[in-house]
Amino acid sequence: PTPPPPPTPPRDSIRRQRQMCIRDRQQPDELSADARFEYARAHALFASIIARAGFEVPTRRFRGPASNPKSRGPARPGGNARTLRSNEERHAIAEAIGVLAELVDEFPEETRFHVAFASAYRDQSKVAARAGRPADAERAIKQSIDHFERLLSENQDSDSIRYELAKTLCSSEAVGMSHLRRILRASSLSELLQRRSPTLPRYQALRAHVLETLAMHRSRTGRRVAAQRNLDDALALYDELIKNGPDLVHYRIKKSQALESLAELKMRQGERDAAIASLVQAMEQLQPDGQTAISPLARPLLQKQRQKLQRMRDGDPM
Repeated sequence: PTPPPPPTPPRDSIRRQRQMCIRDRQQPDELSADARFEYARAHALFASIIARAGFEVPTRRFRGPASNPKSRGPARPGGNARTLRSNEERHAIAEAIGVLAELVDEFPEETRFHVAFASAYRDQSKVAARAGRPADAERAIKQSIDHFERLLSENQDSDSIRYELAKTLCSSEAVGMSHLRRILRASSLSELLQRRSPTLPRYQALRAHVLETLAMHRSRTGRRVAAQRNLDDALALYDELIKNGPDLVHYRIKKSQALESLAELKMRQGERDAAIASLVQAMEQLQPDGQTAISPLARPLLQKQRQKLQRMRDGDPM
């Protein structure tokens, strides 16, 4: 008997869905608003490979060899493929935004179209940031924030829009005071959401992510006591999420990253032993109970942490 075909990877499945939508859009008959909406969503989903809110890694900006173009080695194989993939993602998200803009203009009363439109600009910002185009990323995230702010002003009782706005503010690639204002706004929104629904996992995860991002900003500006308080609060939330969802590796990864940030903070404070202890705890999150099997999602992070731990033990500066 013919063996069953292997399971389709999620990315190929999304690509096939998008191509089916393109085929449908090329039909001579006029598509309904719902069909055009699904077409745009398929393109946006294809373009965005970023995890859902609460799982994104706060932007890290540390000096090191990678930040110096002269220190980079020769281009690695596959560079052209990465460029093509980046172009494909850029065109897909631009198509999604174009279709959603039409829907917003035609159906201004449909909140779902507005939310998808603002979210698509957030995805466009991430695509631009990954491609190394910070100015384009900033323009796109500002469009997303402005649209969500208008939506919230018109729907002040909508916690779902409040959640999307906080998620967008915290994904900003801006630096300096602009970044701080956005983080503080996200902190205020996430605190309100958690107060209203203290046990809802996605609000807990968002609040923890906002606290991590705020801690990193405060650490960079010398407010290390406040930064540690933020990290402690984030870790408490991750503990609760892990307790209620022990099989979800995402929460363990997020807790591990928060502990790694705490280790870096301790090193800046000159507390080397405490930093090593925090980093060991971070690694234990990725391999709980001495398990030999490690999630593929956690493997790269664990390898990086092992290298960092060795540098700490050797007394190398962070």
